[in-house]
This record gives sequence, C-alpha cells and structure tokens, in this order.
Amino acid sequence: MPIEVLGNSKQTLSNRLVWLGFGLAFGLEMLAGLSYLFPFIPGLKIKSMLYFSDRPWNAMGGVPIYVYPFAIGLGYLMLLDLSFSLWIFFLIWKLQAAVFSATGWCLVRDWSLPFGAVGNTSGKLSAVSLHFVRTMGYIVLLWRAGYWASFLC
Repeated sequence: MPIEVLGNSKQTLSNRLVWLGFGLAFGLEMLAGLSYLFPFIPGLKIKSMLYFSDRPWNAMGGVPIYVYPFAIGLGYLMLLDLSFSLWIFFLIWKLQAAVFSATGWCLVRDWSLPFGAVGNTSGKLSAVSLHFVRTMGYIVLLWRAGYWASFLC
C-alpha cells in the first residue's frame, strides 16, 4: 500500500474502498471523541486487558488489547517489515517474562519507567558508558591542549 500511494496516488485516492476505510476510521474516532466529551453518547469499548492467572504466564502482567482505528490505518500504510517487527518484538518482550519465570530467573523492573520496563536501565547505562569510552580520547586531547582552562572563570 505505501508504494501504491506514492506511485499511483490519483488511482488510489479514487478507489471507493480507500475512502470507505477513511470514513469508517473517522466515524469511529468521532464517536469515541464525542463519547468522551459527552458521556450520554454511548461509546465503543476499544480497550481491554488480558490477564493470565497461571504461572508462568502471569509474569507477563497484563497484555493490552487496544483497537484504535487510526493505528490500524497507520499499520495499513506502514511497510509490512516494520509492522511485523513491531508485533514480533512486542510479543518477545512479553514472552521473555514468562520464560524467565518458568526457568526461575528474576527480572529487575525499573518502576521509574512506564509499565515497569525491564532491562532499560542497563541499556541506558551501557549506552552512556560506551559514549564515555569513545569520547575519552577526545577529552584527553582537549585536556592536554589546555582547552580546559578556557572553561574556568
């Protein structure tokens, strides 16, 4: 679809199914917005959370199932490789908690991040450390050249 939109936009935009999809997504988003602003208008249930109660699946926490028409439309316009990688890495991220729970390993969650993300702290620390090591030679050259003295008041 993305290549067709770029290459043959006149024919694509004259297709009735494309406009039906745009109209359906627009109508559902308008209904959700009006339902939020005016509670007496009934809205669609587009958010749900799937919980597992048995071990090791309960280590995944909640698995969100959201149906957003604009996100479905963006997924339709995305390249298939990118869309597939988003799905598969989300599933891997959720399944690693179940695998670690089944093997008895402990995951350290960083609750300062959204959803208690796992492993992001070590990734940030690794990135900062790598950047420091890579720029250390440059810092030493500046120190030897005396540029540090220009920063002193």
